[in-house]
Amino acid sequence: MIHSSMIHNYYNHPLFLDGMIIKSFLNCNEQDIKSKKFNIFIGISLGNKYFSTENTRKYILWALENTKDTILVLIADKIHALNYEIFNDYTRERALQVALRKGEEIERLIQKLVHSLPKDKQPLIKICRWEVSNMSP
Repeated sequence: MIHSSMIHNYYNHPLFLDGMIIKSFLNCNEQDIKSKKFNIFIGISLGNKYFSTENTRKYILWALENTKDTILVLIADKIHALNYEIFNDYTRERALQVALRKGEEIERLIQKLVHSLPKDKQPLIKICRWEVSNMSP
């Protein structure tokens, strides 16, 4: 997994992402990424300001170049309700409503970005919301 918190501004590095490089890895190393050993998953936190439309697009394009087969974009919406509840003093119901609504907005944005990509790349990108990712088989 590569998360935006692992990316920092540096140039002239093999894992360069438009002015940023990956500084640390989780359960893999730089060679694993270069050799496309794994499928890449992008975790989107609702509170992370890094995920502007343009940065998200660049991130997806980078992932397409470095993934084994597919990319999973995971929108951590439902779990973010806890942040609204604790830090914004929302009721549990309101916090969940706001988090799910924000998750829907991000999902639509990512769908729009995916549809702007070449047709052959679109099926490689899967979008998943937090609740769906935590369902039992």
